[in-house]
Amino acid sequence: MTRFPPLTSMDAIVAGLSPMDAIIAGLSTRLSVQFGGQANQYLDELTRLVDQSVSARRFVLLAQAVLADESRSNSFQPLLWATAPSTRPTSAALMAAPLSYPLVLVTQLATYLAFLEAANLTHESLLSMIRSGTGHSQGVVAAVILATATTQDQLVELGLGFVRLMFQHGHHAQSMYDAIDTEPRPSHLAATPMLLVRGLTESAVNESIRQLNHEHQLNPPLQVSLVNDTTTLVITGLPKWLKVLSATLEGKQQQWEVEYLRVEFLPVSCAFHNDLLRPAQSRIEAAASRLGLVIKGSALQFPVIATSDESVNLQDFGSHDILPALIQMQLCDVVHWPNTTSKAQSFPGIDRVLDFGPGRSTPLLLQPGVEGHRVVTILDPPTSPVQGRAELSDNDHQMAKVWATVLNVDVGAIGSNSSFLELGGDSMSAVQVVAACKVLGLNLTVAQLLRDPMLRNVARKANTSPEPVAWPHVTVSTEVLGSLDVNRTQQATVLPATPMQAGMLAATSANPSAYTLQITLKLTDRASQSALERAFQRLVTEHTILQTTFASCPHGLFQIVPWSPPADIAISHVSNVSIHDLLKTDLARGFTLDDPSFVRLAMLSSPQSLEVYGVLTIHHALIDGWSINSLLSDLMDLMDQLPLAPRPPFRSVVDYMENQDAVATRAFWQAYLANVVPTPISSHVSPGLNDVHSAPLSMLHSVSLAQLTRLASQTGVSVSELAKFAWAATVRKFSRQNDVVIGQVMANRGIPVQEADRILGPLLSTVPCRVTFVDEVPLVKLLQHMQAVNHAMSASFSHASLVDVAKWSDGIRPDQLFDTMFAFQQWPPRRSRAGVEVIESWKDSQGQFTQNYAFELLVEPTSHGALSTTATFAPEKLSHAQAREMLHEYDHTLTQLCAGLAADASGPTTALALWTLSPAQTELIHASSFGPEMELPFELLHHAFEVRAKEFPDARAVEFEGQWLSYGELNVQANAVACELAELGVCVGSRVAVIMDRSLEFPIGLLATLKVGAAIMALDVSFPVARLSYIVSDANVLTVVTASRLLERVRDMHLDTHVVDVAVGSKQPTTSFTPSPQHVATRNDEAFIVYTSGSTGKPKGVPVLHCSALNTVFDWNVQAEMTEGMRVLQFMAIGFDVCQMEVWATLSCGSCLVLRSDNDFEAMSSVNVLMCTPTGLGHLGCPTQYPNLQIVMVCGEVCPNKLKKHWSAHVKFINVYGPSECYVTHLAHLGPHDSVTIGRPIANVRCYILDQNQRQ
Repeated sequence: MTRFPPLTSMDAIVAGLSPMDAIIAGLSTRLSVQFGGQANQYLDELTRLVDQSVSARRFVLLAQAVLADESRSNSFQPLLWATAPSTRPTSAALMAAPLSYPLVLVTQLATYLAFLEAANLTHESLLSMIRSGTGHSQGVVAAVILATATTQDQLVELGLGFVRLMFQHGHHAQSMYDAIDTEPRPSHLAATPMLLVRGLTESAVNESIRQLNHEHQLNPPLQVSLVNDTTTLVITGLPKWLKVLSATLEGKQQQWEVEYLRVEFLPVSCAFHNDLLRPAQSRIEAAASRLGLVIKGSALQFPVIATSDESVNLQDFGSHDILPALIQMQLCDVVHWPNTTSKAQSFPGIDRVLDFGPGRSTPLLLQPGVEGHRVVTILDPPTSPVQGRAELSDNDHQMAKVWATVLNVDVGAIGSNSSFLELGGDSMSAVQVVAACKVLGLNLTVAQLLRDPMLRNVARKANTSPEPVAWPHVTVSTEVLGSLDVNRTQQATVLPATPMQAGMLAATSANPSAYTLQITLKLTDRASQSALERAFQRLVTEHTILQTTFASCPHGLFQIVPWSPPADIAISHVSNVSIHDLLKTDLARGFTLDDPSFVRLAMLSSPQSLEVYGVLTIHHALIDGWSINSLLSDLMDLMDQLPLAPRPPFRSVVDYMENQDAVATRAFWQAYLANVVPTPISSHVSPGLNDVHSAPLSMLHSVSLAQLTRLASQTGVSVSELAKFAWAATVRKFSRQNDVVIGQVMANRGIPVQEADRILGPLLSTVPCRVTFVDEVPLVKLLQHMQAVNHAMSASFSHASLVDVAKWSDGIRPDQLFDTMFAFQQWPPRRSRAGVEVIESWKDSQGQFTQNYAFELLVEPTSHGALSTTATFAPEKLSHAQAREMLHEYDHTLTQLCAGLAADASGPTTALALWTLSPAQTELIHASSFGPEMELPFELLHHAFEVRAKEFPDARAVEFEGQWLSYGELNVQANAVACELAELGVCVGSRVAVIMDRSLEFPIGLLATLKVGAAIMALDVSFPVARLSYIVSDANVLTVVTASRLLERVRDMHLDTHVVDVAVGSKQPTTSFTPSPQHVATRNDEAFIVYTSGSTGKPKGVPVLHCSALNTVFDWNVQAEMTEGMRVLQFMAIGFDVCQMEVWATLSCGSCLVLRSDNDFEAMSSVNVLMCTPTGLGHLGCPTQYPNLQIVMVCGEVCPNKLKKHWSAHVKFINVYGPSECYVTHLAHLGPHDSVTIGRPIANVRCYILDQNQRQ
């Protein structure tokens, strides 16, 4: 027997014991045994056992004999399969319950016997040390056998009896299940009756199960059947619906903040531990009776804990037979492993657990103070994480050599636990690995490699996976065929167009140039021309995708693939034009749906030049970017008269897509996009803004490709995922949403289709990519999470129609789901040929504009080790400047991301770090959010008026219904009222209610209030008495000023305040009012108070300070170019804040304030300036009715674009905005073609646009 490497525990090292001796030394009499390992690879385990242990080999031979007898066939050959792996049955046969169920028990008992042999123990000696036992699924039977048998011979004999029973158990369970699951189960769906979920709690999984059972009224329902630990569960049911559940869970994982989620089908053929198998109980009990198997609880020599939720001690059955309970436990009871192991380890004195497996995956779940050992790791120790080539198995070494070649790394650095992604692998190199494996006769898919990238697991899958499935051929109905042109379909195969093809052709119907690809071939000699023409004709003949055309009918869009190539493949010849003009003309021609061919070649030559050009034009519906290099390589081979290696037809991709589970696909996308909120970044751009030709939007990134590759490797993600994550983080900055949805282009070269990487055709698809940022979560986890979801998506769901995907996301329109598109382009190598230069014209033909999305990003590695990004944008949604800023912010975010990942050594960097904007964006925000800093010319709001009154006393200041006051008259009458207010004790801090209607007395009251340092409260006397009384009381008004003619109405309010009445000319004029210190306000004191309606329905007072009001007044006068003598209509309601602007802006610049009367239109005909709401302006009719009107200011509401266009062609049109507390903060001059905005902040105003977390 081979000895074993030392244990890593400190006790074993100090004592110098072997692992077996260390275990034996610690056994004492405090041992618990369990058979807990998952048995998915039981035959590999059995192979190692019969090779290492005579006892195990002998028992397997005996078991083989009893199984042959019990099954009455020679189909059971476990010893032969273990010693000669080439004789093994298929994977499907090994997973069948009648075979797997007894052989798992054989493996468990063989492991126990091999341990006894290696430890030089007997069953009798070990039995005396065991204080409890249990087992997972069949393992509880093994534990019962150990507890019942008093000798090793008896153990073998009893074990063989139960092997017979396990065959009957598997046979009857499988028969019962097959009677229920009558639907055909195509092998290509890869679904089984048991689904393993790692990473989610039982409650989270049960929520999805309940929804699915309820929505589809499932019978039998899906259920959780095994709880292996708090986040490892097995769900059972019919495969069709487990597939839907799997899709739902994988779609939801973006919303669950879980570190790891793995969903996979177990290789089984029956839904064990499910109530649907209960009817088989009586048949298995009858088999046990026939075999004479009866075990009473009292016969158990140590407690055996049942695996059900109650964790019953089977000894408690006493004199009753435990076989019915054992059968029920394995057949239909739910396994709750945490409860079971906790109970088994709770017996007094237990400090060690031996787990006899098989397998290594089920957790030991040790209680505090209990040490555990997996026997399988002692009999067959795992390899170290980093090891040389000699320590790898043959299969591992073969796969390591493939990885080393593809990734250009030292094969000696690859160990069995090495990760493909951590070695620098990505989706592109994964395709290359799959292709290399195919050459070696190994079957592997890209999805298998990327989902579980550890070498030993990849090697095992590659050596055990069946041949890639041939997907059933798709056919269209006779009804469809009857609706198409018979002349085109009679000698052709008709297939549905893929969603991607349909979208492209729909765009072509509107614009023939859309999705037209041009490849220019520059030939250096004329001899190559005929070679190129012959090669092109052969190329079309060899590849059916190049012969494909399209047709539409009421049933949809279809592709027509002729059974034989066209007899005449035309080539056009052109001369006497430039290559530039030819490309331009050819692109304008584009394609139409009725074209007899979607690929063409034009040859351009000139007698004056030896140069010859070939322009290969092809529609994107026939080929994607990945295929271009393959197409050109084939073309070069044909020019050199080399044979072409056959390529699978594109129809195999169509077959794959049409055979996908539609219900599961819908479930995935519904879960993935549940509660999604679109994150648009586009805006409205004024026509003509992007007409001027601007430089292309492209750049080389600040971080090198080598840096990105290294960081991607360290993080365990691909470079493309890292770059995509950076774009999502950039969109997050612009949208200010943590839940970001962008569009992504999927290459889909890893789909389970034979040689998918070599197929010519449009395999790519466009689907949403949702990234949920959480500020506190490390970037590494978010990246790995996004990649895991995308791998699940690309495995089965990425070919869904975007129209359907949007429909499943709560009815959001496709154009609303996302408005940015990310593509990472990394193509297979292209063969070159001397004398032929390939010019990538397709990159130039698109220009900088796109018709599909607001912003599209194409990222690709360059041949010089850099990462290049090219951006295109929709000119009606973004300006060139905006698009440029986004591109540069993306570069900054990518640099931020790399810096954060590189700094993880000092602690994980979280998503919070990616909020920081670039210096350029910060400066842009500063420039657009901060108004210019300017000194105010006066300290208080009324000071400018007083200067005007002194300098120009005779100028007309205010006018109402034909009467007016000059600046001097208004000043002296206000002085008189101010004196009276001062005598009443009104001063700084007081509030004066000016309750009036429009009259000459109104501005007198306003001015007088400010002169004594008090705050104005302008109130319309027409307000209900109760409202006026409430406001006066709520504001703690000291004095009321009203017109003498309104005095009685004010007295009716019964206010507990002084009342000063005003009548023009009734007060003794006072040329000056000399304020005492208590009447001298500062710029930070209240100038006036505006009462709004209030969110509660009660009026709410909002104070406005002198500095805010003064700043608004003087900025307005500058921006509007107000001049002396202008006539300004006081139009707004007296109590509205803009009324104060009308008054003080007018009186501060020497203009005349015209108070409107009941006849608004009469006043309108004579004024030059109007301030009003858009609603009010809309009632004024045509601007031409008011020839004197020069300036219109709108405020208080959103201004309709139509109204702006109507008025701005005739007047200076200004839109202002500001909350009452700040008065006016923004101002915009708007012309007929300008977008309606609130403009930039005015002088001395800083505007901060914050998200919900108070970030700019």
